[in-house]
Amino acid sequence: MASCSLWIKDLAYSNAIAVTSYPHETGNIGHYQMADGTVGMMSQPPIGGTLSWLIYEKYQEAWFLEEVFDNLLQWNEWWLDYRLNQDYLAWGGWPGADAQIAAWESGLDNAPMYQGQQMLETENAAIHQLADVGLNSLYVSDCQHLAKMADVLGRKTEAQKLRARAKRFAKKVESLWVEEEQAYLNRNLLTQQPDPHLAPPLFYPLIAKIPSPARAQAFLKAHYHNEEEFSGEFMLPSCAYNDPLYDNIYWQGAIWPPLNFLVYLGLREYDPKVAGELAQHSYDLFLEAWQKHNYVFENINSAKGVADPEDQLMTDPFYHWGALMGVMQFMEAGWYDTNQDRLKP
Repeated sequence: MASCSLWIKDLAYSNAIAVTSYPHETGNIGHYQMADGTVGMMSQPPIGGTLSWLIYEKYQEAWFLEEVFDNLLQWNEWWLDYRLNQDYLAWGGWPGADAQIAAWESGLDNAPMYQGQQMLETENAAIHQLADVGLNSLYVSDCQHLAKMADVLGRKTEAQKLRARAKRFAKKVESLWVEEEQAYLNRNLLTQQPDPHLAPPLFYPLIAKIPSPARAQAFLKAHYHNEEEFSGEFMLPSCAYNDPLYDNIYWQGAIWPPLNFLVYLGLREYDPKVAGELAQHSYDLFLEAWQKHNYVFENINSAKGVADPEDQLMTDPFYHWGALMGVMQFMEAGWYDTNQDRLKP
């Protein structure tokens, strides 16, 4: 959706409409959709409203919002019915699902912060006993952007509800700030203790503009610019370099284009210079992989980069979301300007 909308309007529209048009009967946009109409019971990160608004910002065609809004709103409300734990959102699955199912719903399959989690059984789901910074932050952003859509469509009641919902969960995200760590940290809801594992989703509060500028800069200084955690020649590792489980295998340290892209969206709100640097780092890796190997990697070795394909561990050499490593730099160059139907010369 994001990469197509740079210059192929019809493909961006068709992708967004296809993804949102066939929700599961419970209301979520499923983690998969089959040709026979089967839709997965698990969801995926709630970024539909945010990305759909980016498409609308570029082309300014309200009919597109009419097409996607109601199903996106239904999905937004689904989270409250199926994934609420102590008034925080948590990843989950169907009744009886185990913790790995919930981790798969996050998209970060073997991420250190989701290993060893316990589950809460509710009437209609099983969910992590973990208040998740990334999930709750993406949900706030989803509410904010759906409210903007509602404004365009004249849906005043929905806009009001969505803004109230955004404020409610922004407060929950703020409650996950740990002053002594200068960080938003996931919280174990059984022990009420912060989870020690650091990963890029902890920067997602920036996407929803939740922290104050001072808090955001303190957070970035303590962690984003920390060479023991995320700063380095190749960015961003999918868990901190100094995490005991860091091994560059899949979500245990490899660079993942969707994480870079989402963190970039947050950095743009607080530090455009740093956002531009991440865009350049990402583009350099993307271009090197393509020019040397004709590959667009699913994920990238965060210690060695892309110089040698043999260094890549558990990665598809040609994967659709690998293009996000280049998209950020195109956005920096102004190729995402509003109402531009083709690339700037």
